[in-house]
Parts: sequence; C-alpha cells; structure tokens
Amino acid sequence: MKNSLFIFGAILLSSCGAVDFVQSDSVSTNPSDYNQVLAEDEEIYVQFDFSPDHASAQAAFEVQDSSGRVNGTFSWNKSVMIFRPKQSFSVSRRYLLKYVGQVLDTKGKEREYNIYIPFYYMNRSEPSPVVTMVPSPGSVIQENDKVVFSFSKAMDPNTLLRSFSITPENGYKKIWNSSCTQLTIIPDKPWKEYTAYSFTFSQEMSTSSGIQLPEKVSWVLYCTSGAAVPVVNSADTALNDGLEYPVLQRGLDRIKEKDVIQVSFSVPMDREKTENAFSVVPDLRGYKYWKSDSALLFVPEDNWKCDTEYTVSVSADAQSREGLKMQENYGIRFTPDITRQNLVRLDGKETDGFPMTSFDYTQETEIEADTVYTFGFVFSQGLGTASEKEEIFSHIVLRPLFPPGLPTPKVLSQFWIGDDALYVTYTGFIPDGSRYSLEASGKRMTVRTK
Repeated sequence: MKNSLFIFGAILLSSCGAVDFVQSDSVSTNPSDYNQVLAEDEEIYVQFDFSPDHASAQAAFEVQDSSGRVNGTFSWNKSVMIFRPKQSFSVSRRYLLKYVGQVLDTKGKEREYNIYIPFYYMNRSEPSPVVTMVPSPGSVIQENDKVVFSFSKAMDPNTLLRSFSITPENGYKKIWNSSCTQLTIIPDKPWKEYTAYSFTFSQEMSTSSGIQLPEKVSWVLYCTSGAAVPVVNSADTALNDGLEYPVLQRGLDRIKEKDVIQVSFSVPMDREKTENAFSVVPDLRGYKYWKSDSALLFVPEDNWKCDTEYTVSVSADAQSREGLKMQENYGIRFTPDITRQNLVRLDGKETDGFPMTSFDYTQETEIEADTVYTFGFVFSQGLGTASEKEEIFSHIVLRPLFPPGLPTPKVLSQFWIGDDALYVTYTGFIPDGSRYSLEASGKRMTVRTK
C-alpha cells in the first residue's frame, strides 16, 4: 500500500517549536541555514561522514514547495548525495529541504534524521529580494499585536511609503533594524475585532542597491479573539454501504473501488467556499455533501482505479463559517487498495488445446485461424459496471510478432457472458505459421497459426 501524506511546507515551518532544524553530526547539507538563499547553479546536497547505503539515503530525502514534492534525480560523489530538480527552481519561491527517516551505512548500522530547512533560490542575474512575515499568513492576531517583515537583502526604507499598504487602512509605526533587513509594524490604534487585514508590498519595494521585488506580494491576517483558524484534522475512508452517513474508517490506504472520502475540519466551515477548495487529482467524477458543518464527504460516481496514485487536496481558500481561511494548503496522496483483475482461463477451440489455465509466452499455442478466431477471457472476479468491463477490454492487446510486416488483427466483435467472461473475435489472422502476442491482465501468451 502506498500512502504518502504531505502537509505542505509552511505547516512544518510554524512557530509551534515541533520542527528540529539542527543538523546531525553525521551529515551536513546545502542549504544549511534557515531561509538560506541559493545562488544560480548552487548544488543541493547531503554530505555524510560515513559510507551510506544509497537507497536508504535517497529515500529519506525530499524537496517540497507549496504544491508538494519536487521531482528530481540523484548523483553521488563519494559520500556526497547531490539532488538536481527536473525543472528549474523558481526565483523567490519558498522551498523546503526535508531529510527524515532511517539511513543505513554499508555495514548495516542505522542512523535516524529529522532535518527541515526552508530555503529560496535566486538567480545571480536577477538577485531579487525575498520577504517573509511573522506571524505567518492566515494567522489570527490580537488587537495590539505587531507584525514583522524579514527581507533577504538590505532594503531601501525610502521605498516603503509608496510600496507598502494595509487594507483596510490602519495607522502604524515602522521600526527598521540597523541592517534594514527587518521591518516591524506596530498599530497606532488596535486592530479591529473580526476584521481581515491585507498587508501588501508592490514591486516598487527595493533593496539599497535598487533591486525590486520580483512581484507584488500580499498576505492576510485576521483579528479576532474568539474564532479559530480552520485546519483539516483528517481525511479518511468512509464505506459507501447505503447508509445515510457511511461508516468511517481510518486512513485512505484502505480505500476500495466505491468508497467515500470524509474530510474532517477543526471548526464548522462555509460549505460553498470549502467545496470549491476541494479537489481530486487525477479527476474523478463524484459529488460532495456534508455530514455536518465540519465533515465533508466526497462520493465517487466512478470507481477508484487500481495502480493509480490520487491526491486529495483542500486549498487555503477553504473558509470557516466565521470567515477565517485555512493558513496553508492541505493534501494527501494515496493508492487505492484494489486487486487487479486476474485472468484465470483462456478459451478457444477445443481442438487447439483450450481451455488454458496456465500461461507461458515462451511456449507457442497453435490455433486454427482461417482469418477469424474467437478467444474467451475468464476473470477471477465479476465486473459489475460497464466502465469496469470497458477498462478490462481496453487492456487486452493482440499484436503480430513474425514475420516482419505482418498486419495487426482487428476486433470483429466482443461480448460478455455474465460478469466474468469476455469473448473477443478477431479478424485478419494470416495462416501458415504467423506468430502473435496476446496480453490480458498481466498475462502474456504466444500464438501461432496452423
């Protein structure tokens, strides 16, 4: 069962103190510092002071951005593991180096790591500054709380007046640190209760050397003493057994063909906005309804497919009934626990040695095909829907092997007997020793015409 849960990077970077940014004595990394800015072509690597097992060392490594895992490849230079992304990093986007898990050395000794390092990537030809905010975007603030902005480069305070705004307007005092890399905003009068404040920097905000922000940035903070910011507590399997509210199970690794997904929130939600923030990738037809104001159910119209990894996501646009948005995107990846249909018997003419219950493509089965021949495929489980049957049929492949240039037989007809037996008639066989490959449900046979 594959079940890889990821809660997007900024959740890991929250101020709860649960994340350990201290590196182990046995490894060093690049990036190595919190919010480090990497230069163009600067390598991302993990360096070991022992000889690691490559497979376990790579399994513990991951780079994430706001949408999830960043795909890439590994190379090794002695005890240095180098990661190269398949697509170039984006300037000013926040990334997370995550090194978590057990790593074996070549003698079988285990070492455990728990390293999280947020970082940025900057192009030398476009050294734009990066700005972050504390408290984190989407947080709840109290009426007199200050807001602190940190910049990756020394900034020009004179550009603040024309580039910075608070909506709705609220007077403030500004305090820069001595290096002009940190700006503290203190409200002149208390933030208003139950109000969402937007803090915005335009591109005109620039460094002391005149380099501007790469784009306008804007974040929202909420002032409220009573309401809580919503989070996703869990996404679980719910059996679609015909009850008004399906029976809840734990985790998505147990999900079957027709099972429902229940997403549970920490607070009552705005139903319309939260439904719009929900998605399944690859797309699966279905409908949503609410078990309660804090439990959203997704009921699939089509079956979940085997050997397919799905991602269920709730974007930060999901909103509580009090009007507070989630601080971060939520996502979970899983592969349904569905057994592939197994071919248990292949039928044909009895005089050709059928039915067959064992399959060996290295042995040739001779068939008497005067251009037309019908094969019967009997499966281990019944298929209840037309879409399931069509999918099984679409994965049956008959193709020519020898001699070269042999035409591919065409399907003349196909029909089911019951829910487990499919009969397919092909036309276009060439007699006198022509060889063909027949594949179905992972089984492969070689047939030869008489």
